[in-house]
Amino acid sequence: RLSQDSLHNWIALTKPKIAKGLGSAGSRSSAQRAAAKPYATQLLDQMDPNGLFLYTDGSANPNPGPCGAGILYTRPQRIDRELAIGIGQGTNNLGELWAIGAAIELAELEAAQDPLLHGCPAYIITDSQYAIGILLEGWTSKHDLNTAIAESIRRMLRRSRLHWHINWTPGHAGVPGNEVADAAAGSGAEASQRGVGITGLLQRAQLDHFLP
Repeated sequence: RLSQDSLHNWIALTKPKIAKGLGSAGSRSSAQRAAAKPYATQLLDQMDPNGLFLYTDGSANPNPGPCGAGILYTRPQRIDRELAIGIGQGTNNLGELWAIGAAIELAELEAAQDPLLHGCPAYIITDSQYAIGILLEGWTSKHDLNTAIAESIRRMLRRSRLHWHINWTPGHAGVPGNEVADAAAGSGAEASQRGVGITGLLQRAQLDHFLP
């Protein structure tokens, strides 16, 4: 388990409360679907509206297969940026982790250019319980690449100019930001199907470099 003491004290890595009883995105009952969106809305209402919001998702079609990572990046005053990244052959778990790494890198580039963002709260919002488990719950991966990505994410968080929180939200529950990130991840997977995207993923992860 990743403890608060393992990070610099100016970084907040918030362990999200993964809601019980909401089911999974692919198998929710109608009652679970009805409960999922209010849960996500309540989560968002607890966040600082002046923070950075980074919705992330991954996709592989089939799984494993052509893989993509998707991000919706929103700054205060509603400056939005959508990013789809093709990452070749892989699993949806790979895409989910890669999207988080790319989102952190993207926000850090913005903060490097804008001192007003230093210390700003930044929220990763993901529907991946796998990513939450790897980053916050002490899960391990049998895939060297996923392990390298998780290690890179922790490095970036430790030196960050921002005040990070990682939060789980129900997927496919009508949460607009999550739906946009999901569609972007699908576009990334389609790019991989066409042979378009980035390569050398392990080397990139070791260099903390996730963006195209």
